Amino acid sequence: MSFLTDIKQKLEKGIESTSQKSRKMLDMSRLTLTLRGRKETEEQLYIRLGREIYSLWEKEKKVELTEQTQETLERIDHLRQVIAELEDRLMELRRQQNAVESSDPVQESAEPAGTVEQGPFQTGQSPNDGEYAYQIGSSDARFQSGNRLTGEGANVYREEEQMEAADDWIDMEAIFICPHCGNRVKEDTEVCPHCHKHVYD
Repeated sequence: MSFLTDIKQKLEKGIESTSQKSRKMLDMSRLTLTLRGRKETEEQLYIRLGREIYSLWEKEKKVELTEQTQETLERIDHLRQVIAELEDRLMELRRQQNAVESSDPVQESAEPAGTVEQGPFQTGQSPNDGEYAYQIGSSDARFQSGNRLTGEGANVYREEEQMEAADDWIDMEAIFICPHCGNRVKEDTEVCPHCHKHVYD
């Protein structure tokens, strides 16, 4: 009987560990999608800023900050702070996940070999597209003169900064697990191909 009890305890521990990992992976997946949406918004703001500055330059052949350009710069500055906070939260979740995996005696118990679905990606949109809406209050973001974009050198600096951020983003890779069955799924999967349940329910 002690043998069966031991097996039962190990199974229960494995199931609990898998459930915790799935919850963490789900949190990481949601955070990754939110972060991606914020970065897309940031890129759109850079494009808008470029158009505004060029429009000013085209009229007078010189660039001076207008109220509209100032507001766009403030939005970019605030959004970059939000992105930095989200990246910190994501890194903390990954550290916690790595700590759990390194201390967990049950290794990959919920993922048998060959269970990774190789099907096509689902739609790339988040089910929570509303999270991507972005607003800024005039009181909580202040434009700092040190961040002012002027001249060709500043544009080159911004492009290099964006390329470095993109490289860092590529290096980070998350594993996505269905919270219902524990099987590994693709990043953009909305319906698990194994248990056919919605991943984000």
